[in-house]
Parts: sequence; structure tokens; C-alpha cells
Amino acid sequence: MKLNVLSRMAAVLAAGTLVVGLLAGCSMVPSKGGTVDNAVDTDTVLILTQGDGMPALTNAEDFLDRVNVTAGGSASLVISDGSPFVVGPQRFDQVKNNDIQQARADKAARLELVEAVQGAAAKTPETDLISAVSLAGRMLSAGTASNKVLIIQHSGVNTGASLPMQENLLNTEPAQLLDQLDAAAMVPQLNGVPVEFYGLGDVAGSQRTLSAQQVRWLKSFWQAFFDRTGAAVTFHADIVSGEALTENGHKVTPLAPAGAPTFIKVSAEQVDFQPDSTAFLDEDAARSALNELATQLKADSTSYVVAGSTAEVDNASREGAQALSLARARAVRDVLVVAGVPADQITCLGLGNEPTSVRSANEAENRCVYVVSSDSVQATEFRSVGQAEN
Repeated sequence: MKLNVLSRMAAVLAAGTLVVGLLAGCSMVPSKGGTVDNAVDTDTVLILTQGDGMPALTNAEDFLDRVNVTAGGSASLVISDGSPFVVGPQRFDQVKNNDIQQARADKAARLELVEAVQGAAAKTPETDLISAVSLAGRMLSAGTASNKVLIIQHSGVNTGASLPMQENLLNTEPAQLLDQLDAAAMVPQLNGVPVEFYGLGDVAGSQRTLSAQQVRWLKSFWQAFFDRTGAAVTFHADIVSGEALTENGHKVTPLAPAGAPTFIKVSAEQVDFQPDSTAFLDEDAARSALNELATQLKADSTSYVVAGSTAEVDNASREGAQALSLARARAVRDVLVVAGVPADQITCLGLGNEPTSVRSANEAENRCVYVVSSDSVQATEFRSVGQAEN
């Protein structure tokens, strides 16, 4: 069954003693007609943080009300701090004699689950949602129920060792990061498991409000992550508001505050050009993407270098590749200026296919345009190898 819509999230949970006995035994769900429905047995894993960085779950009754407690199923709780740990599982294996007894057992089970959530606070600094999902996957695999469900309440900001997003990773293509996680065997298999994701981008405590670009990147990353696991993820837009649970001393390193970006890679998927041309392949899509970028760039007076890059196969000569990449950088600059970015804040360069520290071994990924702050190390490198405007 699906959870009720998240609501009434305002007050801070008091950190309590860890409750290990997760649920009382209960099984079937009574129907309105007084008979027992043949609900499908379900193994459910819930992932929460209950610490710094994101709003605490303050109304567990609403959030947990519809967890399926049909006989043969189970429920587990994973706390996704810097070293994720499990509370449970509790298996549902008791069938009561009548609807009244069954209803009482169901209510008692849910109350114990609420107590477990309230008592299971984060303990280790940082938050590692990737490792928590892997742990949840193992719990689901160990269950014997016919149905599997994963429910997540998390900001989506991963600061643990598996993928420290606070290290400016939000300017990296999700596919590149997923390849690294795959190589490290950190992408679990969740084939066919429905994932209900609440709270993406909602932060609290030491983490300042995320920018619209950061939230979009997070959604793009987690969509790609769960696609790769084989799961079917649904992102719920309900805002998870309130304060973080910080009394337990749990700390999360915040991402850089929202503001002017220092490094952006505009990929061919966002802004693609016609072959050997400065004309956009899809004019409307390119202008839409660049208009969003302009909104970020004109937030302050930072100066930028817009540097075009080409794949080695795009042009036979070094000079031709640099000229084409410079012309494409100018095309991007022109759209940004029309969208309101002052022209005197942008300098264009043509990198062609010159080697740089950000060049990819996958040549197709080098068909792109970089936007970097003028005083960055990256800008200095680009100036050393790129063709500048006259």
C-alpha cells in the first residue's frame, strides 16, 4: 500500500532510546465489510536520517499509517547517517481470531513502529544515502514476502564517503559518477522494486537552502541512480518542512551555499549544435537551458570564461577545431547576454580538442561548453591552451 501524503511536519522530534523491537505481530488488513482482505504480503524498508541537514520526521503516524502489515511480510528501518544501520526487521506472522483483535494488533504494531522511528536518531557524522540504499536492498532480498517496497525520506544530499557531494560534485555529469559507483560495486540491484522518495531537496539544520539548479541536479542524479538499480522511483513533491534533529550532536557537512556557480559543463544533451556549425540542433531547447543558466550567472557581478570544446573526430585540424569551438562559445555567450548577463562579464575561448584536466576519455562527452568563473584555477588552465577572441 502507498503511504498517506506527508503532512504536518513542523516540530522537532526528541531523540530517544533506540527501539529495537520494531513491530508487534500482526497480519491481515480488515475490510470495511468485516471480512479479511487478501492483501499481498510485503517487505518494506524505510530510510530516514533523523539528524542534521534535513527536516526531522515529526509526524510519524501519518508517514507510517499505511505500511502493509499483512502476514508473511516485514518492516525494517534504515538510519542513513555516515554509517547506516538497521532497526529490525520485524516479521508479521500473527493472525488474530477476529476483526476487532486484528485492528487492535494493527494499531499496536504501528505505534511500535512510530516509537522505533522516534528513538532511532542518527549517530555517525555525515549522511550516506547510497550506502543506506545498498543496505536496504540486502534487507529486501532477505525478506520472503511476495511484494517489496522501499520508502525514503531524505534530502538527496549525500555527504558520506560513498559520494561526498559537498566536494563540488554537483557540477559533474551523473552518468560519470554512476560509472564510478558501478566500478566500486556500490549500485545495488533493486529490479522491479517501487521506490517512494519524499523530501528531495528539502534541507534544514546546518544545510542552507539549495538552489533550483542544485535540486534539479539531485533529481537527475537519483533518477539515473535508481534507473541503474532497476527500481521504479516516484518523487513526491510534498514539502518536508521543519527543523532538523540536532540534539543528538549529529553533524552533516553542508554543500556550498546557493549562489553564483564556479564551474558548469553545458553538455550536448542540454545544448547541441548541428554538425560543423554554430547553429543549435534544437533552438528552443538550447535557449531554454541557457536561459536557466543565465538566471544563475546574473545573480552577482562574477566574471566568467565561456570555453567551447570539441571531440577529436569533429575536425581534422587543430586550428579548425579551436575555431569551431570558439564560435560555439560565442553562440552560447550571445544567448546568455540576450537573457540578461552583462556582455562585459563574459570572455570566450576555443579549446578545440586540446588536452585539459576536465577532458573525458569518452570523446562524445567533449562536445560541450564550459562556463567557469574568471578567477578559478580552471579558467587559468583554459586560457593557457585555448584560442582567445581577438
